[in-house]
Formats: sequence, structure tokens, C-alpha cells
Amino acid sequence: MTQHATGHRFGYVRVSTSKQEGQAQRGQLEAAGIDAHDIEEDHGRSGTKMARPALERLTGAWSEEQGRFSGGRMRTGDVLTVSMLDRLGRNTREMLEFAERLRASGMNLHILNMEIDTSTPGGELLFTVMSAIATMESRIKAERARNGVQLRRDRGEKVGGRPKAYSDEPIQRKAEQVQQGLLSAAQAARELGISRSTFYKRADEMGLSLKVRAESAQE
Repeated sequence: MTQHATGHRFGYVRVSTSKQEGQAQRGQLEAAGIDAHDIEEDHGRSGTKMARPALERLTGAWSEEQGRFSGGRMRTGDVLTVSMLDRLGRNTREMLEFAERLRASGMNLHILNMEIDTSTPGGELLFTVMSAIATMESRIKAERARNGVQLRRDRGEKVGGRPKAYSDEPIQRKAEQVQQGLLSAAQAARELGISRSTFYKRADEMGLSLKVRAESAQE
């Protein structure tokens, strides 16, 4: 078995629907040196359904009283590895909260696509900085939204209207998966239940241009 310097390494895979395959995620985890029998996988559980029995088998249940995870396969010093951070939560806040709970339990987190491993001093520092930036960006975004609403009101413009079919977060997750080659734009749009042109437009609005990748894939 492959052992990490500070403990045993486990892997976690989550696929959003029962039709999706976790082979790509599993392949990345095994390439990182994690044994197949140390990888747990949740099927058919989207980011909106937070009950994840496979993940709980690894970490155990969170105890507010003890302030830590307990009862799972992982022990102090062990490392939970995921292909991407969004495998762990519906939004940045929930992902970072989960990571903080791991840290409180004496466990570590390794995010492959970000090359962050909190069991190393550099990885822990990078994750701390990333957490601070994410919190700051969230506050800035909320402040800009409030200022924008107030500015429109000051101009006498109508505030409100029909909401978008999907919030930015699921669009961003799918766009990032397309950029990483894990999904095609057509697959991502189909899973979101929107047209491919709408998916491209929303991704472009968030600075995640996918057209270049689509054009290169057709060449």
C-alpha cells in the first residue's frame, strides 16, 4: 500500500448523476498513488444533496460536541485526496468549511488539480491564503451586488425581474470541468438542462471562455 509521509492516503469520488462515470476521477486518484480499495465513491448525488455515505465512510460523522470527525476509516494524520475541490461541497463556503473540519480532526486534504496538500507546510499555507481570498472575494461580490442595486434604484430603474435558470456556481463548476477536459460543452449543457449557446454565454460572462477549446477540439 502507498503511504503518505504523515499517514495513509484515501481517495474520494463524487459523480453528480447515476449515469455519470467516476472513471476519470478514479484514474487521477490512482495515478496519484492511491490504492483502488482506498477510494470511496458516491453515485447519483449532486451538489444539492449533501448526504454522502461514501464520504462519511472515510471521514466518519462530524460531532459538534467533540469538534471533529470520528468513526470513519481515516485517522489522525491521514490524507483525503480529491480530483477537484468541488467534489466536497455545493459552494466555496461549504468546501472550505469541510476542509476546516478535516483540519480540526487532524486530517489533511490533497486537491490534485490545484496541487494543494495541507499535510505539507507549503500546501497548508497555500490553502490558508486561498481560503482568505475566497472569503474576501465573496464579500466583495456581495458588496458590488448591493452597490449595483442601489445605483439602479438611484437612477429610478426597476430592480428585480426573472431570475436566471441557474446560479453562477453550477455553471462555473461545469465550465471548469470542460476546460479540464472532463466533459464536453454539450455534455455540460445537457446536465445543466440549458442550451449549449446559453452555457457558452454564461461561461463567458464569468471569464471562462470555452469557445477556443471547442474550436480546437473540432480541428
